[in-house]
Amino acid sequence: MAKRTDVHCDTNIVPMDYEFVLWYDQGGFNEPSLHINCKQPIFDMALLKVIPGHSHRDNGRCCLLGLRQIAKVKFTGIHSNSGQCDICGACFRYGDVWKHRPTDGYIHVGHDCADKYSMIANREDLKAYRKAVHEARSIAAKEQKRATARDEFIKGHDMAKVFELRKTDEQIEAERKELNPPLHEPHDHHYGSLTVWDDGCPLCGKLAGDPSWEYSRQKPQRNEWDPPGILRDMYDKLHRYGSLSEKQIAFAHKLANQILNPPPPKPVERHVPAPLGRVSVRGTIVSVKHYDTDYGPSTKMTVKVETPNGSWLVWVTVPSSISTEFWATPGQHDEIAPWLKGKEVEFTATLTRGNDEHFAFGKRPSKARIVA
Repeated sequence: MAKRTDVHCDTNIVPMDYEFVLWYDQGGFNEPSLHINCKQPIFDMALLKVIPGHSHRDNGRCCLLGLRQIAKVKFTGIHSNSGQCDICGACFRYGDVWKHRPTDGYIHVGHDCADKYSMIANREDLKAYRKAVHEARSIAAKEQKRATARDEFIKGHDMAKVFELRKTDEQIEAERKELNPPLHEPHDHHYGSLTVWDDGCPLCGKLAGDPSWEYSRQKPQRNEWDPPGILRDMYDKLHRYGSLSEKQIAFAHKLANQILNPPPPKPVERHVPAPLGRVSVRGTIVSVKHYDTDYGPSTKMTVKVETPNGSWLVWVTVPSSISTEFWATPGQHDEIAPWLKGKEVEFTATLTRGNDEHFAFGKRPSKARIVA
């Protein structure tokens, strides 16, 4: 083979004569090519989503196809094929397009050769992309490892049918929309022109591209018992930590049984307005709590009074006569709350209306005694 004597051979090359145009990546196994054709959609390995194609730049310096079709550049290298270095002849994946100023010709150069001859190129976006891809792969590998450990744990403890009953992503998303309605009605700034506001929309303050104007992204909070939601939370924790305790496993099976065999619904409790003024009260203690006030510690109780038409509640200080009876009971050295709860009491107090008609506040209780 004859020895090369052209201006681009390794013995004649002058790095200062070359101007960097663009870099490109020919892609690999399950990896997209970059800067080959702007119009072709690619799967971004870092963002893990498809990036749609776009039109070429006016000067064509956006991709190889743009250089050929828009800029109409002339490749004057000995090979002139993308993926083969015009300096050393080796094939490559990562390469550049360089312009030879003296001849106004363009050549392909692999990154190894460009670095070897100290040809100055700006590949910061490529470095950032490769770093992001590396991090995305690392995260994906960790997630795969966690998923494998999770699935093995589920199989080993026969919990597949249990976690099939967990709440799905679609159900959680629907709950978010239901529990977090829009803070305002959609307006024009949310339909394409929002990008003109650098500090966000002047009406709602949302930034361009922010999807949270539709509804809050906060996890929905519910007060009622939610076995499918609890199973979903346990499934997520299993994925994160790789195991569940024996008590958690038993609890998960209990939740699954409640979902498959739900208990009968509780009857709807009927309420009646609480009486006002000085009233004689007889009912069952349903709650006891301790409070620290400016006048010292105080113990309050909530008493439920049943009537033929419904029930009402009164919140009142535990009378001293009842507290004395507690301490007088042999063997009582624990909290008064567990001892009082569920007992039937009778007392006289002055009642005032609470926030609800069936709820009253009691003052100056007297003649208090424990009935049963």
